[in-house]
Amino acid sequence: MKFIDTFNEDDKKRLTKKAKLIYSVLKKGTITRSDGVKFSYELGDNMVPSVVDGEIYLFAFITKIIERTYCPINEIAMSDLIMKKFDQFDIKVDLQIPKSIEIVKYKGKKPWEEQIDLNENHDEDKLLKKGKAVYTVLKSGKIKYQRDEDNEPARLTYTLSDKRDIFISEEGGIWITPKKIKVREENKECLKMSAGRVQDLIKEKFERFNISLNLRNFNSREDWDTW
Repeated sequence: MKFIDTFNEDDKKRLTKKAKLIYSVLKKGTITRSDGVKFSYELGDNMVPSVVDGEIYLFAFITKIIERTYCPINEIAMSDLIMKKFDQFDIKVDLQIPKSIEIVKYKGKKPWEEQIDLNENHDEDKLLKKGKAVYTVLKSGKIKYQRDEDNEPARLTYTLSDKRDIFISEEGGIWITPKKIKVREENKECLKMSAGRVQDLIKEKFERFNISLNLRNFNSREDWDTW
């Protein structure tokens, strides 16, 4: 039996609740591209979530964009970068750009007119807040892993405990250690995966937000709480 066959109305409500929580976290934010392009954005309050065959879809409007650095990209490229933030949570979002939107242009010096200061001051309170928010969103989720020789991907559901330790390193790194982890294997392909590979896939979700998840206490399947 496939996972989608067991999908019910309670699952739909849970995913809708997850969609609203993730939207509240990502509704406002700042994006910095690898080339230094940086801008802030804000999405509207009128967000419409939907769940179709276990997949989450969102429809929303971009209401504000503020350039934080010189940005040689337009609002369409910016909206693509915003949507990628939702991709990390397996959410497909349709962002509309109103014709009336005004981008607040950057008025500072261009990159070639000033030296970039690589030494940023880390605000510990903000880092702790970020760590708690990301952990709340990512502490439960699905994992799909496809090996070339397998007929279908391995599918797992995981849940990290509400109890966790958060530590901010001197370098400004965020480290989170959950007290427990629960893993549910959705199909037989999961038996081919090592505990280490499962951990890596979970940790990769947090690494996208520059957060290190410490799972060293769960070295094997015997260390998991399964259900």
